[in-house]
Amino acid sequence: MRRPYEIMADCELGGFPTSGDVGRVGDALERARRAYTQVVRATVVPPAAFRDGRYILPARFLVWAEDASAATRSVEQVIAEAGLSSRVVLPTGRALAESDVPPAPEARGPATKRRAASTRGAARAKAPAAGKAKPRRRTAATPAAKGRRAAAPAVKARRPGKPAARSAAKSRGKARGR
Repeated sequence: MRRPYEIMADCELGGFPTSGDVGRVGDALERARRAYTQVVRATVVPPAAFRDGRYILPARFLVWAEDASAATRSVEQVIAEAGLSSRVVLPTGRALAESDVPPAPEARGPATKRRAASTRGAARAKAPAAGKAKPRRRTAATPAAKGRRAAAPAVKARRPGKPAARSAAKSRGKARGR
């Protein structure tokens, strides 16, 4: 009789793991898990710890198996399929209720079986309609005009260090006593 098992594995990482690296490891484990129907969940448990000269990222797996050794073997295969290495793969010993774990592969009926979605319909739904342009977003460089300033004429830009007008230059000269 198959029972649910929770397996913990320490996945080894080569260098200092960033949050992006942790996400990539989680995605790789999830892709590899899909090939093994008895493994129903694979998640990483950040943060990674530095032990024995390597960075270790814990991962948790939920597996339906006859016994703990079969569950451990399944997890080792998933880790190898993901292209990772691990030193430790052990069952947690935690008692899992069958209602807390996704159903076993053979317990899934035809109504709950996963089916591949049609890519043709999804591609059409995502493509923008032809001829329609996206509305332009206003940025900080082009703020929306408001109030009386909206009708004001644009001010001619001047070069830095040059006076705005000759009359302004003359008045500054007089003010300085020249």
